[in-house]
Amino acid sequence: MAVIDLGKLGFVNKGTYNNSTTYEKNDLVQFTDGGLLSTYLYIDSTAQSGQAPSSSGTAGSRWVYFAKGGAAGTDVAAVLNNNEIAFKTNAGALDGLAIGTAGQALKVNSGANGYEFGSAGGIQQVIQGTSSTQFNQSSPTNSQSYYPSSNKLTATITPSSTSSKILVEYVTSVRMDSSNSDMGVGLSLKQSISGGSTTEIHAAGTGGSFKPYSSGFYFAGTVSSDARVRISDILLLSPSTVSAITYEVGVVGYNTDSVRINDDNTTGRIILMEVTV
Repeated sequence: MAVIDLGKLGFVNKGTYNNSTTYEKNDLVQFTDGGLLSTYLYIDSTAQSGQAPSSSGTAGSRWVYFAKGGAAGTDVAAVLNNNEIAFKTNAGALDGLAIGTAGQALKVNSGANGYEFGSAGGIQQVIQGTSSTQFNQSSPTNSQSYYPSSNKLTATITPSSTSSKILVEYVTSVRMDSSNSDMGVGLSLKQSISGGSTTEIHAAGTGGSFKPYSSGFYFAGTVSSDARVRISDILLLSPSTVSAITYEVGVVGYNTDSVRINDDNTTGRIILMEVTV
């Protein structure tokens, strides 16, 4: 019976390329070329040895890529410590960023060239102070602020960053009386930084330029008994410190015989909020 050679009906994996081995059509070998380990397919109909696979040159007509290798990967577990986040540096290297503390968020750093954990912005803390004790100042000097010596309407906050802003909101009932016409009453705010400066803040100016009738309550007539109103104000301040800051509410009069805050022992409130961006 005649024997017919049908040749190879499929690919034959010959393992790692050996220069002394004779290879024929449809043989597969593994060979490192250009630093990459790839699988090559022998396509020449003439069996030969001593022709190493290559993507160029004479051997390129005998071998073609069957599976082209890629660059070796990085063992991320070997690079990173526990609880680190992986990122690529500007130099193209893999690096790890240690986890932050509770409540922090991942953000771009101030140099815009990397990452860090920190505040993501928003309200970081809220502090409230209250007082229900009436304070009365008789014969106040026009545009001068007066603050209780005890039972103060006050609150203290310690910012977490020098770039934080402090949102201050306060409200209380005020009272004034006078036999004169053209009178007014308003609130003032004192900011005292621990180990630093003390600043008086008004809604409509500071010092002698403050006009309580333009930022509080104004009455053009004569009130020999009393006039009462509840006044509030809100300020966004930039103290640029991480030291404790105390805010205290005071009262200012204009052409009045007396002024009061927390009138009739009503409750005054001050709320401090640290805002980060």
